[in-house]
Amino acid sequence: MDKLSQNYNLKDNAILFRNNLSAIPFIDYLDKNNIPFYIRDHKNAFFSSWVVEDIFNIIKLAKDQKSWNIFKEIYYKTSLYIPKKVVMQVEKNLDPNKTVIENMLKYPFLNNYQKNNIKNFKRELGYILKLKPVQAITYIEQGMGYENFVQNYAKKFNYSIDNINNIICTLKLIAEGTDSIDKLILRMKELQELIKYSQYNRFKNVVTLSTIHSSKGLEWERVYLIDMINDIFPSKVAIEEAKNKNIAQLEEERRLAYVGVTRAKKELYLLTLKNKNYQSVNPSLFVEEIYRIVNIPPIIPNRN
Repeated sequence: MDKLSQNYNLKDNAILFRNNLSAIPFIDYLDKNNIPFYIRDHKNAFFSSWVVEDIFNIIKLAKDQKSWNIFKEIYYKTSLYIPKKVVMQVEKNLDPNKTVIENMLKYPFLNNYQKNNIKNFKRELGYILKLKPVQAITYIEQGMGYENFVQNYAKKFNYSIDNINNIICTLKLIAEGTDSIDKLILRMKELQELIKYSQYNRFKNVVTLSTIHSSKGLEWERVYLIDMINDIFPSKVAIEEAKNKNIAQLEEERRLAYVGVTRAKKELYLLTLKNKNYQSVNPSLFVEEIYRIVNIPPIIPNRN
């Protein structure tokens, strides 16, 4: 991506991706390197995702432990394990001047297990505020039971756990560039504004970001295809179906990959990686196919 910062004709460059979520870390990168951009779809669902909202609600509760409304939104998504009927009973005699923990502990019919969980929850909220943003997100995910909630949710409602993990991974990538929770919250707002107002850059000398699908019919001198890893492009569903001899979706995604490749007039860069969200990943099988066709070995980056 260093070529972008060295390029005066930014309008000749495009960053293309399978899913809009992939664009967020690159927008963060472009802004930090003072590289202007235009994104064809400025309504990115990442910022309004219920996953992002859950994580920030837990952080908000840590900062304001009297917020009963936030507590009601997240208590069952953690390892607190307090029944809804108990929370409803506490709410009937709620003291707005007390913290949610104090209100919960004054309920007379709690057993020792529930009391210990509530006290532990208080410690967890306090601990979050002592952590760097990436550490706080990881602690919410793994230390406070949120990971278990999303896995159960995904299974119950047939929702993609990979998509949830990619959202959390994207949030962590943004958090890595901040050194406090407040700065992370501010950075999220800044990125939203950058995406919103990038539409006014459309006809300027800027880098274009676009889904491959939206790039049909367009061409650039230099194209970067990003997140070229298995389970993203091609998708996990396409790969699993192909293993069961149903190749229709894989073929459709292969055609989409062809669209992305042919948007480049002169230079094409296929960006893959070895690790994502602290787990090993494999280069897209499309990358392997392309390199076999052109008969040159792929260059796999040695970075996360």
